[in-house]
Amino acid sequence: MRKVLVVDDERGITTFIKKLLSRWPEKYSITIANNGLDAIKIAEDIIPDIIIVDMKLPDINGHEVSSRIRQNEKMKHTKILAMSGYIIPENEDHILSCGADAYISKPFDISAFLNKLKGLEA
Repeated sequence: MRKVLVVDDERGITTFIKKLLSRWPEKYSITIANNGLDAIKIAEDIIPDIIIVDMKLPDINGHEVSSRIRQNEKMKHTKILAMSGYIIPENEDHILSCGADAYISKPFDISAFLNKLKGLEA
């Protein structure tokens, strides 16, 4: 079972992703964080396989979350899927340079989201 940490301050997004992934309860264990600092604490406790993180959070942003995750040796195999409503070419490079493995624009197409997630599971 893959441990997935979903990080977004928009509860509608976290609820939607949790419901979506709950279709496969044997495949995913889902934990929610609504800000960056909580995400880092939770990640250190559960060592997730995948973190799905919004880039715009109320405290520290998703770039900082990704960077801190990458600095933690215990999470060197954790995959990070970044989400943003503001993906432009300049942001893409920055998102990846901070440690994300992939990114998706919000709002996202469900099949595109699932394909990105599947790509990180390989």
